Amino acid sequence: MPPKLKRILSRLLPLVVMVLVFYLLAKMLRDVEVSDVANAIRNLSGATLAKAIGLAAFGYIWIIGYDYLALRYLKWKIPWPRLIFTSLSAFSLQRNVGPAPITGGAVRYRFYKKYGLSVADAAIMTALCGFFFTLGIILTAGLALLIQPQGLARVSGVPEVLLRSVGALVILGLLGYLAWSRLRNHPIRIKSWEAPPPSLQMSIAQLFFGTVDIAIVAGVVYILLPEGVSLFYPAFVGVYVLAMLTGALSHVPGGIGVFEAVLLLFLPDADKGALLASLLAFRGVYYLLPLVTMASINALYEVGKRLYGLAGGSR
Repeated sequence: MPPKLKRILSRLLPLVVMVLVFYLLAKMLRDVEVSDVANAIRNLSGATLAKAIGLAAFGYIWIIGYDYLALRYLKWKIPWPRLIFTSLSAFSLQRNVGPAPITGGAVRYRFYKKYGLSVADAAIMTALCGFFFTLGIILTAGLALLIQPQGLARVSGVPEVLLRSVGALVILGLLGYLAWSRLRNHPIRIKSWEAPPPSLQMSIAQLFFGTVDIAIVAGVVYILLPEGVSLFYPAFVGVYVLAMLTGALSHVPGGIGVFEAVLLLFLPDADKGALLASLLAFRGVYYLLPLVTMASINALYEVGKRLYGLAGGSR
């Protein structure tokens, strides 16, 4: 395929997917009134929102570990205050806007360059954070399919035995990854970039951080779900991972619309208006609120830096 045509198609694909998804959403929600969704959002209790916001805040603190692991793997030492500030700024942006190597990579380069990181280093670091996150998705999906496939089997129609088999294969694949990290003794090379293979301890830490991250985000959604959803949390995690993966593969920024469509499709017991309200509340709690918070903190940081520079220059 000619490179020009490939670029055009890669830009058109998200638009085509968005059109199809919004058509599907309009069809599924044709009997839902906007007022019903607005009322459902207003009826969310303060306690429910507080739990969701608290868990989301803990989740963002938790994902600082991604940057820590990536920096440790690359053998870069960054002061903790700068690491925390940069990690939160990068994740609040890349999880809303994407693509991560551009958005998160740009933020990391801006704040880490004074410590010697190049543009390529920042991009590699962001890619590593994405890899850790992907490992978490894979392990969470495997565990959900192996341990609690009943809920997904009921809403999807796929036999439980098949789902358990897929879960077992996923777990076996991850065990193979751990064995590879234990046995590999020559560097990983990507063009001119070279790094040692991750140790077994590092690989286990990657899986742990990624899995807990996915469990936390799924927990935020689960707290906000309306009454009528019959899935218990372990079974819901499998549905959540499916919705998140579908949104990621669609290349639509933030999986907007795709994520919601999958959950509406796989949670047929819930009232559609109330479920849509819960998912919109999740978008606000987990995506919009951290983005606005970190954007405000960054703006204050820039204003303070400029004022300090002006004060220093006037002496």
